Amino acid sequence: MLRVVAGKDSQWTFDMSCGRLISWVKKGKNILSTPPVMDFYRALTDNDRPQDGKQWIEKRLHQTKDHFSDSVEVSVTARIAPPVFEWCVNTTTTYTLSPRGVRIHVHGKPQGINLPKTFARIGLTLQMPSQFNAVQWFGRGPGESYRDKKLSQKFGTWSSTGGNRTDVRWVSISSGERQLKATFPFGRGGNFCASHYTTEALDSSGHPFELKEKRLDDVVFRLDFAHHGLGTGSCGPKTLDQYALTSEEFQYEVWLE
Repeated sequence: MLRVVAGKDSQWTFDMSCGRLISWVKKGKNILSTPPVMDFYRALTDNDRPQDGKQWIEKRLHQTKDHFSDSVEVSVTARIAPPVFEWCVNTTTTYTLSPRGVRIHVHGKPQGINLPKTFARIGLTLQMPSQFNAVQWFGRGPGESYRDKKLSQKFGTWSSTGGNRTDVRWVSISSGERQLKATFPFGRGGNFCASHYTTEALDSSGHPFELKEKRLDDVVFRLDFAHHGLGTGSCGPKTLDQYALTSEEFQYEVWLE
């Protein structure tokens, strides 16, 4: 384990065997239930199923895991890939720690002969204790939005929950006493979603009532650089090319404080 202390109120612990940030203690209490992990998949919508969703499942986007290739430091090199299929995303994740918080920078290079043409999403998934139940953000809102379904949503500071939010400059999630704030610094904004359901729970439920027993006490907090557009695949054309999240080299950065 690598433990880093910055100031009197912040302490981070890295698991040096896998390079993951496994603990972040603020004011004496850990605010992470699980480490942040890279993710390239979302629970399939009705629009996804007849179009890109088929190859997401075939190429096993929902089964990607970290495969580490080098010695692990605060800057971590990893190979993220599904079982069997010959494709991967080679990533370098750099954690910059300071009294302010932690900057997470991810440089990813997708490659392989069976590389899917598109990804569902590129971003981080965190789980946080149930007390973190208040969300506020600056970006498009108050309703759900995606890169091809957002012009009806206005820029402002909002505090509703449920669904993906796009063009987000910053988002904070708090428990009253403690707060985690994420800022997207590239100027183009990012996406976030906060819920009590994992991607696997959503994907395996055909009806809303099936989610009742799959609800977590923890909050699943997703911070995404980009999302594949929704399109109208369940009853019309697929996602337009300009809104597709193609599997190309990317750089992603977010500040957590």
